[in-house]
Amino acid sequence: MNVLFAINSRFVLPLCTTLTSFFHHNGTGHNIYVFHNGLNKKQLKTLNGVVCKIGESRFFPILFDDCALSSLQIDERLSIATYYRLLLGNYIPESVNRLLWLDADTLVLDDLSQMYCLPLHGFEVAACRDIDSGKHSRRLSLSDGFYLNAGVILFDLKATRNALTVDGLHTFLRTNKKEIMLHDQDILNLMFSGSVHELPSSYNIITLGSQNPSIEEIKAIKQTGHILHFAGMYKPWHRFYLSHLDKVYFIYLKKVAPLRTSFLRIWHIFARAGHSARTVRRTIFGKIVHRKNHEPRNKE
Repeated sequence: MNVLFAINSRFVLPLCTTLTSFFHHNGTGHNIYVFHNGLNKKQLKTLNGVVCKIGESRFFPILFDDCALSSLQIDERLSIATYYRLLLGNYIPESVNRLLWLDADTLVLDDLSQMYCLPLHGFEVAACRDIDSGKHSRRLSLSDGFYLNAGVILFDLKATRNALTVDGLHTFLRTNKKEIMLHDQDILNLMFSGSVHELPSSYNIITLGSQNPSIEEIKAIKQTGHILHFAGMYKPWHRFYLSHLDKVYFIYLKKVAPLRTSFLRIWHIFARAGHSARTVRRTIFGKIVHRKNHEPRNKE
């Protein structure tokens, strides 16, 4: 598979987790493209280690020129990296005809090969319906009433490459800029309205940090879901994430950052109980001191 991500320096560990989950369920031999705007050597080495050693796949980091997006009004709350896919036609090799986009806040739960090889029957992209599809499709007057969530998108690059370029984006914005509220997701919906093959919702299970599914619901997600998307403001790698879906995320996070996983488990337990950050810090520090005091000492 050809898989594309876009991140800044804050998303290196989350992307390592996403990649680990992807390789766990989809084997080896993939092409992993990562758009970035200046990751340092250590960060690139970390990502390369996950892709090449764990996934036995090929890693293609692509330094992105933010000036190419100067015509967009970027929301300060969002990372500019989320807009990079709008210009993927200028950066992805011509030899690539099909490309899977995944947000770095997703978790792969199953084999994606059937979806990746899905016949699109003339449609330009494949994606899942957004949880507020009806409201946003009416706002944008989308002819088919379908508003996609941009966290998981399968692109037919033969059909979409010319639109997803600097020239294509500037041409689009000249006539549509006033309608855009939800940033790159609105742009993608307007660009490909009427040409989206709808994927089953299991390929983009959208969860918000404020939601707290039951044990039975979590079990069902693990058994039937393909991709879990942590789309809310609070993510499972944040200290005060409240949802019990962190248990699913920790399965893969602990493979790349076991100590970080242990700390987050404690943070989340105390956060759900309503404790302050000061209480959590004191508890974690106490556990570290207790462990050091009880470590066996070597006799001289």
